[in-house]
Amino acid sequence: MSQFPATQKLFSREDGTPLRAGDLFQNPDYADTLELIASKGEEIFYRGEIADEIVDAVQNSPTSPGILTLSDMERYRPVTRKPVRTQFGPYSVFGMPMPSSGGATLALMLNIVQARGTDDLEWGAPDTFADLINIQNLAFADRNFYMADADFIDVPVEGLLEQSYANERGKLLNNSMPIKTPIAPGKPKGSTEHDEVGNLAPESPTTTHFCVVDKDRNVASITSTIEQHFGSAITVPGRGFLLNNELTDFSSRATNKDGTLVANRPTAGLLPRRTALGEAAQSLGSKRPRSSMSPTIVLKEDQPFLAIGSPGGSRIIGVVFNAVLNTIVFDFSLQEAVNAPRVISRNGTPELESPLYRNESLRAALTAKGFPVVDAQAAGSVQAILIGSDGWLEGAADPRREGLALGY
Repeated sequence: MSQFPATQKLFSREDGTPLRAGDLFQNPDYADTLELIASKGEEIFYRGEIADEIVDAVQNSPTSPGILTLSDMERYRPVTRKPVRTQFGPYSVFGMPMPSSGGATLALMLNIVQARGTDDLEWGAPDTFADLINIQNLAFADRNFYMADADFIDVPVEGLLEQSYANERGKLLNNSMPIKTPIAPGKPKGSTEHDEVGNLAPESPTTTHFCVVDKDRNVASITSTIEQHFGSAITVPGRGFLLNNELTDFSSRATNKDGTLVANRPTAGLLPRRTALGEAAQSLGSKRPRSSMSPTIVLKEDQPFLAIGSPGGSRIIGVVFNAVLNTIVFDFSLQEAVNAPRVISRNGTPELESPLYRNESLRAALTAKGFPVVDAQAAGSVQAILIGSDGWLEGAADPRREGLALGY
């Protein structure tokens, strides 16, 4: 941060040394910024003096001056899109649509679980974890191949979410034995031989998730990210906020080794926002990078039941998948569902969180099957609220990272 004086000042003591545990962090510049937006509205951010200062900070970065312009700020739109939805028994699961791959990938995983059947699933059993590994790998094969900004790329979301497609993919599950990775993508309805290929771009786990349920049972599940620690490290001078580094979620390569195009590559130019609803649908926009954010809302028999999500980069999808299954299949209490160690796989080597990896009998059983499991550090940080049939709320904060469940 020493390369960015405004950032270093914001996160330092008066003598220039870093803030430490127990210090009081104050940010009056940010308070002034929020008051300005509150009094003058969002126009001041996208088209007014704050926009001018953002552009100036980017174009005059001391390390890597950027090319952001005022017209880019003016053209930006927060876009409302139709959520992804799938049915899992009595549960309707709603997730975030493209350009986040989270909603569709989680829905595909749940559909493959349904194709497999849940009657003999037993949490902690080697056969169950083996199938959960394979299911995640199958879904990630399609995620990596097809998913990107659907305003620029034809993503066969409807085909991917048809239960008949999940049934077909589920046939690859073979008595809890490993499916060799990387698994080839399937052929859902709506895909063609000319679909662009996508690779797994790295995503930073430094994201935030929180859920809110109000007294009228309105439910919000919100994931927010600036991509990595301190984002781009650029603080807008006098404004008290950091700029994100989200463009690193694009693939770092435009083509694969065989020359085929990567779906999640950066693409220049403007196109109609063809997935947008309302006024934004009439505007032009630039391509947005693919993310794995998976803010999820679950209804049970059409009534709010669960709000859930997590940080964790591309592991977010598997993290939420584990926690949702723990809640609605394995019948854990919400806190137990959040706390339980997770098995994560992204069409590659399976990762067992350390408590599972240290279970020698489990690790030996998976290794004997042919799964090359590795020890994983704490994956994600699930925050969730469950709404009981009696109307009572149960909140759970993940002990893996900071978080707190509060009610009043």
